[in-house]
Amino acid sequence: MQATRACGRSGARRNIVVAPVSEDPAVAREAYLKQLAQRVAAQKNQHHYDQGEEVFEASKWLKISVMVAFPLCVLSSIKDLILNEHEHATEGPKPDYMKIMNKDFPWECKECALFDTKCWAECRASKD
Repeated sequence: MQATRACGRSGARRNIVVAPVSEDPAVAREAYLKQLAQRVAAQKNQHHYDQGEEVFEASKWLKISVMVAFPLCVLSSIKDLILNEHEHATEGPKPDYMKIMNKDFPWECKECALFDTKCWAECRASKD
């Protein structure tokens, strides 16, 4: 007696014969070949798209990308340029929590950040 089990994808159910365990290699081989034939038949029954349908799907998603995603990105960029006014950092002295340093920088002006041109100018002027 052979056991059967249901298998499949997306709710599609098929009965696949599970090969019985056998000591005889000829019986085991026969059961394996029968199970393999069932799997091949099940795969052949699955729906596959032909080349025309694949090209149609690809062109559909290309059109969606060009007609929806690209204009959305352009409009979002324009909105950000026009409507988003952001405040720049103030030019005055920074609060103490902004100047926390665990160690000095490894260049000649030990307290100046790399691109802080005003600090560099003051540091070089004080050294001269």
